[in-house]
Amino acid sequence: MKHVYYTSPFVPPVWIAAHGLKPCLMNVSARDTGTGTSPGECPYARAVINQASRRDDSLFVLTATCDQMRRAAEWLSLEFEQRRGKDEKAKDPYDLDSPVFLLNVPATWHSAARDRYRAELARLGRFLVRKGGRSPDASDLRESLRSGRLQLHVPHTDPVGVRTTAVPLAVVGGPLMEEHAELYRVIERNGGSVALNGSEGCERSQVTPGDASEFVRDPLGMLTALYFDSIGDAFRRPDSGLARWLVPRIEQRSIRGVVFYAYTWCDLWRAQYVSLAEAVKLPSLLLELGGEERLSAGTITRIQAFMESLR
Repeated sequence: MKHVYYTSPFVPPVWIAAHGLKPCLMNVSARDTGTGTSPGECPYARAVINQASRRDDSLFVLTATCDQMRRAAEWLSLEFEQRRGKDEKAKDPYDLDSPVFLLNVPATWHSAARDRYRAELARLGRFLVRKGGRSPDASDLRESLRSGRLQLHVPHTDPVGVRTTAVPLAVVGGPLMEEHAELYRVIERNGGSVALNGSEGCERSQVTPGDASEFVRDPLGMLTALYFDSIGDAFRRPDSGLARWLVPRIEQRSIRGVVFYAYTWCDLWRAQYVSLAEAVKLPSLLLELGGEERLSAGTITRIQAFMESLR
């Protein structure tokens, strides 16, 4: 069975599985950044490129939710073309033979954008069939939904646990490389507890399973409702969806502070910090992460100082 690697919560693994292929969440590691990044290059995007380029017999679904990942998809497509020995002048980042699919996720919430996302899922389905998958029938759809493959879940982003004596915090940001889950442990070692996890792949990205009969009747309609209509993210406009998700949960869980993080050169999450910090009306900290294999001493010191201020 061919593996299909993806990174974004806007890629429904249940749709991949319904085509008889194996959806695989790409577990991105700081080790995959290699010798480092170029100026202006997101370390997370570089790690995705390096890891994917080592897998020759797989498919990759990336999302155009930011310029960095859009460029990563183009770079990977060209890399695989070069391996096939194509003439330099004939290179095309959107070659139909490419094992890389770029899913365009509209930033806006209106009905035309919703229709576009649905059309993109249909285009993804055609890509999967062309690459060896099968057109899903009713039994494929039911089995795929029953298997629970709705979620993008990143195991290394699970906090150690909530302690009743600790200061309850929220952690909010985009994707997190494996080594940078140390962030949770540093918070917990310094008297905090991650009571609300807004990292990509955690609570913020989870969807609620729908009715199997509705999925069989209109799979693209159900997937659009589950993913496009419900997941807030930094790239979406207006950006009120993130605040609508975050603020009520902060109040319900008596959160006392919020730790935001962004990778170097990630303008989306850095800009989002300003509006979200204003919306939550709580002490907030913004951390900038790079391609290092562990949190820097400066980052750890800032977390310690932030925790001290909340006691």
